Amino acid sequence: MQLGQLVTMRMGANQRRLSTGAAAQRYTYQDLLADLAAPTAVWPTADQPGTCHAVQSDDLVFSLMRNRLAPVSPRTVGKVLTQNFVGWHLTTTQVTPQYLCYCLNQATVVRQQLERLQGGDSTAKLSLSRLQHLDIPILPLTEQRLWGRLYFNVERQRALRAHLTTLQTQVLQGLAGQATPL
Repeated sequence: MQLGQLVTMRMGANQRRLSTGAAAQRYTYQDLLADLAAPTAVWPTADQPGTCHAVQSDDLVFSLMRNRLAPVSPRTVGKVLTQNFVGWHLTTTQVTPQYLCYCLNQATVVRQQLERLQGGDSTAKLSLSRLQHLDIPILPLTEQRLWGRLYFNVERQRALRAHLTTLQTQVLQGLAGQATPL
C-alpha cells in the first residue's frame, strides 16, 4: 500500500520565517533520535492533523535529510518543525505507528525504495510527492505489533549502550585526572 494512503503529511516551516522564540524551540535531528529511544512515546491515533508547525502528541516526524522516522515523545511536544522535517498523522488503522517506524527506518524493501528515490545522491532531500508513493508492505496487525516492538527494543538498547559508553568514558577520564604520577 502506498504511504500516501496511510498518512497525511505536512511540511515544517522555513527556518528564516520563524520568530526568535519559535526558532529556540525547533525540532532537531537529536530530538528525533531521542524520541526513537524514548521508553514512553505517545503513539499516534487516526485523528485529523492540525494546521500549525508545532509537533503534537499524535505525530510521527520524518527527517527529510536522514530518512528517519520517529514518534513524538512527551519531551518534544510543542517544538516547531523546520523544513527538514515532515509531520505525519495516521489516517488508517491498517498499520501501527511502531511498524511504520520500523519500515521506514529498517525494512530493506522500503530502504531500497528510498535510495532509488534519491537517485544515488546522498544529500538529496526527498519531496512529499515522492514520499507519498513509497510502497509499504502491510502485514497482519499482530505481526506489525511484534516487528514494531522488536525494533523499538533494539533502538532503546542501542541508545542505552551509547549512554553507558559515555558514562564509562567520563569515569575513566575522571580517574585519569585524579591519578598522581609516581
